[in-house]
Amino acid sequence: MKAFIVLDDVADSQIATDLIQLLCNCLNSGSRIILTTRDRNVLSSGGVEAIHEVKEMNFEDSLKVFSHNAFNDSHPKEDYYELSTRVVADYAKGIPLALKILGSFLRAISKKSEWESALRKLKKYPNADIQQVLRLSYDALDDDEKNILLDVACFFDRHKIEKVTRILNSCGFFADIGIKSLLDKSLISIHSNGKYIKMHSLIQEMCWKIIHEESSENGGRQIRLWNTEEVCKIFQDERDIHRVESMIVDMNEITIDPCIIIIALRKMPKLRLLAFRGNINIDLEWNRVFVEDFQLPNDLRYIEWNKCSLKFVPSICWPQKLVQLSMRGSNVQKLWDTIQMLPSLEKIDLDSCKGLIECPNLAGVTNLKKISLYGCESLQDVHPSIFSLPKIEEIRLEYCKELKRLYSDYCSPSLRCVRAIGCSNLQEFSIPMIGNHSKSLYLSSSALSEVSSTIMHLKNLTTFGINISYSLEKLPQNFARTITLMDPIKHEDDTCIILSRILPTPVFLSLNQLSFYKCKSLSKLPNNIHVLQSLQVLKLQSCHVITRLPKSIKNLRKLIKLFIDDCKMLQYVPPLPPSIIYFAARNCKSLKTISSLTSEPPKTCRASFKFYNCTKLNEDAYEAVLKDLKFRIELAASNGCSNIPFYYLPSKESILNDWFPHYYSTETSITVEVPSDHKISSCLVQQTFEIQVCMLLRKGLQRMGMDSNFWQNSTLDRS
Repeated sequence: MKAFIVLDDVADSQIATDLIQLLCNCLNSGSRIILTTRDRNVLSSGGVEAIHEVKEMNFEDSLKVFSHNAFNDSHPKEDYYELSTRVVADYAKGIPLALKILGSFLRAISKKSEWESALRKLKKYPNADIQQVLRLSYDALDDDEKNILLDVACFFDRHKIEKVTRILNSCGFFADIGIKSLLDKSLISIHSNGKYIKMHSLIQEMCWKIIHEESSENGGRQIRLWNTEEVCKIFQDERDIHRVESMIVDMNEITIDPCIIIIALRKMPKLRLLAFRGNINIDLEWNRVFVEDFQLPNDLRYIEWNKCSLKFVPSICWPQKLVQLSMRGSNVQKLWDTIQMLPSLEKIDLDSCKGLIECPNLAGVTNLKKISLYGCESLQDVHPSIFSLPKIEEIRLEYCKELKRLYSDYCSPSLRCVRAIGCSNLQEFSIPMIGNHSKSLYLSSSALSEVSSTIMHLKNLTTFGINISYSLEKLPQNFARTITLMDPIKHEDDTCIILSRILPTPVFLSLNQLSFYKCKSLSKLPNNIHVLQSLQVLKLQSCHVITRLPKSIKNLRKLIKLFIDDCKMLQYVPPLPPSIIYFAARNCKSLKTISSLTSEPPKTCRASFKFYNCTKLNEDAYEAVLKDLKFRIELAASNGCSNIPFYYLPSKESILNDWFPHYYSTETSITVEVPSDHKISSCLVQQTFEIQVCMLLRKGLQRMGMDSNFWQNSTLDRS
């Protein structure tokens, strides 16, 4: 028979496999079997055909679910709307179970003041029914996974996944597989392009409750501290802190003498993770305390002390197991005087330490991979030892305005990237970057007026950033795949004249990508830009005085992508080469004229042309863009191309009414079905012109002269 079967809350992958095999053998084709589980691994190893991850419910639907349970209606009562949105947005956050339980709970409460009290109570004491369900997933974890989850809840929520994995591995956990398991069980998620770990507030509250329960069972001795009020109370009561492994303290919220907390660090031998947040005003008495009593536990793997007001960190023994040190925005002038042996330290972050004068000798930090000194405006010296560290990969020195030289007789082959943009006094760069891997060097907006011999001997850079100068013509062929140019330091000639001389040289003739960034003196690109026959990508960003692109751009036969961003005076874009498949203009508020998108008929239907916030485009520009769209759709129809072109234009009513008579109808999408023997078996198109031009309505296509034979054999299904 044909059947629809749901197997709910499957916890064992073998059971899933056996059941699926049994059912598939006895059910008719067309049957559907759905399994639900708390663990993705049950499905991925259970032989299922497809996995669907249930996402958090959106706000609108969440409010409806809550209202059905709280008010027996699809909307909240008018007087309770603000309170209802608080429950939905601040507490339940898209979890249907929480919406249902909280709605039913609050339904029995009739007064608004009682609702307010109930919501305040929920912040401190999570709902037991919700916690009981969430606890099932926690109880299924092994000890290693539980520790990782609790560390994320108390310390690493919304931190980079790479950083969390690295630090927890150093703590002896199996973080790579552990974090994957937590993701599979939906106890954590990844957001911001896969970079940051995120935990739902209800799961975080469950973890906090578990920690408090364990603390009660151990005589009030707590392993993880994250609430500043609670931290102060623990120190006031002089409770045992010997077992503490992680601690976060907001120094702006403490109600006790900060000396008590600082001195107490020596009594926390198991402390792995430490974060001091906020500012501490340190006086002369503080300095005495630090010299005499300050001691960091040797088990520390991570120290975060941003905005530290100490000018000098005392000569202490830094933790041997330290993996990452962050002191962003601090007043510190130097880290240490003598060489520190820190074999585990991988990253140092001293961004925006405006008083930092020198970067110390790092010869003892043999595992260091990255150091960031962005915005250290007083930095005068970087010790050469940093460049020879065996594992160093990236050095960031942007906007270190007092830095005059970067030098070293030797450079580690592991060094991949040096960023020294905006170092306005940098006059010497003598770092012999070696190795066959990809390397990037950024020296834009420095005081380097000539390309040094050290730079000239570099090879196969991925990216090279530099100011425009005649000395660039000395660089060899295949020097870099991408070059980013900024305004000249010395304005010997007009910027366009300098460019016209250096473009026909070997370094540019072999270039794949060329970018112009904040070239405020560049009023136009040189006409001989067409000599760059290897160029595939061209970018212009914040070149505010450039008014037009040269007509010779159409002769860049390999150009695939053209980006123009925030060029406020740009008025004209000439025909582009037929090779172009991606064009984006953003915030070009003076752009009016586009004579035609390509100089020759395009040879591919695949293309993306976007005009964001280009509000002055004239009617001829729209005509040019839409004619190109028409041609590519015809090309798609005749060649059976599945790649539909994507066009983005500002809405312009006069144009849309002319080209698309049904633009303002309520039906904004069509599905086109054609016979299976046609070159296109199906085509799904959507028209939403205020956001994008994806496809044209039938009458618009006929108005453009689209081949009617294509449409005669098709069925239009408005939806």
